[in-house]
Amino acid sequence: MLKYALLELPSPDPSAVKALVRHYLFEEKSPSLFSVDLLADIANAAEVEHIKEFPIAEQAVDYFERLVAWRPNKDSRDTFSFARNIEQQTADMIGKVLARSVVPALPAKVLNKENFQKLLSFSAEVEAPEVLAAFPYFAAENDDFVGPLEEMIRLALQSNETNRSAYASYSLLIWRKLKESPVIDNLIVRLVYLIGTNRMPALAALIWTANQMYCEEYLSKENIEALIEALPVIFDSMGYKNISPSSREAVNASNVRAACIRFAKDIADLEKNKSNEIHRILEEAKKDPLPEVRFAFDKQD
Repeated sequence: MLKYALLELPSPDPSAVKALVRHYLFEEKSPSLFSVDLLADIANAAEVEHIKEFPIAEQAVDYFERLVAWRPNKDSRDTFSFARNIEQQTADMIGKVLARSVVPALPAKVLNKENFQKLLSFSAEVEAPEVLAAFPYFAAENDDFVGPLEEMIRLALQSNETNRSAYASYSLLIWRKLKESPVIDNLIVRLVYLIGTNRMPALAALIWTANQMYCEEYLSKENIEALIEALPVIFDSMGYKNISPSSREAVNASNVRAACIRFAKDIADLEKNKSNEIHRILEEAKKDPLPEVRFAFDKQD
C-alpha cells in the first residue's frame, strides 16, 4: 500500500499519523527522494480527495532544486533497457511531482526567471511531458513568462505525441484556473478547434479538458456551441464499424466515445437549449457494446 493512503485510514491519533506521513513525504534528504514509490506517494497525496497534502514553502524549494537537477543516466551497457525503463518511470514521476505538488507550493518570490530557466532546462532535457503543467504557476505570477508558456502549450497541443498533447490541454486548464487573460482565451479557442478536427491522437484527453472547462464556466458561448455540434460527429466517427481493428484509432475509440458521453451528459443537464443530437448519442450510449461507454454516465473526474 502506498504510504500516503495511511492518511485515509481510521486512527486513534490522526495528528501523529499525519506528522509521520508528512515527514516521510516532504523531508527526505537522501537520494531516496528519486524512488518511484516515494515520488508516486508525493504526487498522489496532492491529488487524492480528502488528503490534499502539499509541502510547506521551505520543503517545496528544497525539493524543486533537487528534482529539476535530475537527469537520466545514459548507460551504454544497459543491453536490455531495464535501467532505461526505470529511469523513464522516474522521469515521468518527477514531472508529475513538480506539476502537482512542488511547484504549486512554491512561494511567489521563487517563481522567478532563474527557476523558470531551471524548469525549462529540465523540460528540454528530460522526457517528462506532465512537467508542462508546472509552468502556469510561473506565468500566473509573472507576465514575462506568458509568451514562452503560450508557445509551449500551442505547439504541444497539436503534437502527434499523445502525452504531450494531453498534458498541454491539462496545463491550459491549470493556467485558466489560476488567472484569466486573452492569451488563455485564444488557446482555449485553439483547443476547441483541435477537438473539432477529430484528428488528434489525444482526443479523449482534449475532450476531458474541455469538459472540465465547461463545468467551471471557462468556455465562451461560441466555444460551447462549437462543441455541441462537434461531440455527436466525433461520437459517430468513432463507431466501431467505421474503424479498422488494427488502427491506432481502434485502441482509443471507446475512450473517445466515453469522453463524448460524459461531456454530453453535462451539456444535457446544464444547457437551456436542448440539442437533439446530444440526446441521440446519450440514448445510443446506453446500448453501446462496451461497458466503459455504457457506464460513462457515472461521471469520472
